[in-house]
Amino acid sequence: MLLKQCEWPSIGGTVPPHTPVFEMLITPELEYPLVCVAIKKAIGMTHSTVKLDLINMNSGASWFHSDELEYDGTATMVPRREPLKVVKVHQLEKDTILVCHGNTIHIVTMNGMQKQSKKLVSQLKFDFNIESVVCLNDSVLAFHKHGMQGRSLRNGEITQEITDMSRTYRLLGSDKVVALESQLLRTGSLGSEEGHDLYILAGHEASY
Repeated sequence: MLLKQCEWPSIGGTVPPHTPVFEMLITPELEYPLVCVAIKKAIGMTHSTVKLDLINMNSGASWFHSDELEYDGTATMVPRREPLKVVKVHQLEKDTILVCHGNTIHIVTMNGMQKQSKKLVSQLKFDFNIESVVCLNDSVLAFHKHGMQGRSLRNGEITQEITDMSRTYRLLGSDKVVALESQLLRTGSLGSEEGHDLYILAGHEASY
């Protein structure tokens, strides 16, 4: 059943070949969700951590300036920023968005400003590049090639950790059950004769 149809934003008159991000963000005052289609670096003196490119499905318009050039906080014309290579965008609360890229997780508002809250940290930095993320009620699980590290969103402390340099790990899914695929490394490479092991990650509220 078709509920809503709106124009897809174009770049220079052409439709982009792919969308780096596609995440719906719910706001109670609007009938339809906003759709985040890209995360970019903040420009100049805007004091934002990141910039969210959002489509307002209620009006069919982009919230943000979408021309080839943008203005920074000093009214200087600068080239438009390229999208960040985002791992995860996830809505934690009404005006609280988790954005993960590289080795960093940011907690920001809809406008990309650093979230100021006594209940949540504003940033988490890991000592590895994050390949995938699972968001729990009060923590996040950040996965890398050889394991996983869980961090509290309240204080940033490590809640759980798995590291095994002799194996590779890959997140398969996190819908109620967090499922991992693992494979043994031999002399630094994957053996073609080796099979894959499957694990269910336990010890948190999403493990049942």
